Amino acid sequence: MDALQVEILAWFAQFAYEPTIVYLTIITLLVLSSFGLPIPEEVTLLGSGLVVYMGMNPEFPPPTVDATPIAAFPTAMVCLFAVFLSDFLVYSLGKKFGTQALDYPRFQKIFTPKTQKKVRQKASKYGMWACAIFRFLPGLRFPGHFMCGALGIKTWKFIVADGSVAILSVPTQVLLIAYYGETILANIEKFKFAIFIGIVVLVIGFIIKKRIEKKQESSEIF
Repeated sequence: MDALQVEILAWFAQFAYEPTIVYLTIITLLVLSSFGLPIPEEVTLLGSGLVVYMGMNPEFPPPTVDATPIAAFPTAMVCLFAVFLSDFLVYSLGKKFGTQALDYPRFQKIFTPKTQKKVRQKASKYGMWACAIFRFLPGLRFPGHFMCGALGIKTWKFIVADGSVAILSVPTQVLLIAYYGETILANIEKFKFAIFIGIVVLVIGFIIKKRIEKKQESSEIF
């Protein structure tokens, strides 16, 4: 394990006995990410699970004798609450302001004609379950959940669709890392190069995608 990995693990380990700080950080990051903060939801969830793993294992000792490690199940439940809260806040904004919000210039940058078309097509095709599908579509999560509210999808339908998918996916990610963190840490070195290449490819793909969208928008204007 190289020096950088040791530093990263040490940074995570210092929070393994600070549940309040971890919970507040989880909620803050997940809410902000649903409003556009460029930190994927999965990064926060996996990081939370890693902190729990460290608190559950003796090789990461507590700073004091009476320090209580962060627990797996409460952390998973906080993550679930934060994820659903994030989605519901966006849905509620759409329900409150409706499609009239699309007339504002700031919203028009997010709700491009292309984005609106995609969202409306999925809402028409999948009905209430579009609320759940938007969770897994990068770039459409915020506009999708906003439009679910703006288009008048009933609150109970949003709760059932989005909530059921969140219950199945969110705690699972946290608990897997919490209980099987040893395997994951043991393979960090093996997959480090592949992860680096993957990140580079994603960044390049993102840049290309943005350039293509910009050219398409320019051609539509003229």
